[in-house]
Amino acid sequence: MTKQHQANTSQRLPPVSLAWLTWGLLASLYFVGFFQRVAPAVMVDELMRDFSIAATLLGNLSAIYFYTYAAMQIPSGLLADAVGPRRVGTAAAVVAAIGIVLFAQADSLWMASLGRGLIGASVAVAFVACMKLAGHWFPANRFATVTGVSLLIGNLGGVLAGVPLSEAVASVGWRSAMMASAGVTLVLAACVWLWV
Repeated sequence: MTKQHQANTSQRLPPVSLAWLTWGLLASLYFVGFFQRVAPAVMVDELMRDFSIAATLLGNLSAIYFYTYAAMQIPSGLLADAVGPRRVGTAAAVVAAIGIVLFAQADSLWMASLGRGLIGASVAVAFVACMKLAGHWFPANRFATVTGVSLLIGNLGGVLAGVPLSEAVASVGWRSAMMASAGVTLVLAACVWLWV
């Protein structure tokens, strides 16, 4: 790449702070995805009690997230290319919030499974949308850094779903804790739509 081409490319890029903020909104959806992935692990007793299920069925309930997440990997790339990170990120956050509400309000294992499936399918687009945005908003020599920060943010979501979520479940119950996370996810959807 010539120096002239590098100069032209850097002139087209937005300010670094704006790039990080915009990208960070979609990275927050990746955070939500990891949080929701790990969350059932700290609610084992409560879920088994409320749905009157044994460990095997609880394993299936948790696994539904992964089935739909895996199934959406290629479609999420196609969606990010076809409609862009803003639309796909907003839609994903809205669907994730709906899935969280269904899971939190479920009175049957079937409804809880549907909620978990919607969560997994929707948050599957987060990482792909982050990388699509990173490719447009950051110089090429920052792509690996942005990818690493994305993975860090996702793993922080998993950390939050450990002791902090366990304390929230002990204080207000798992349903209220999940409803609070649904509210945060809806706020995130609005921020992505308005800002990205």
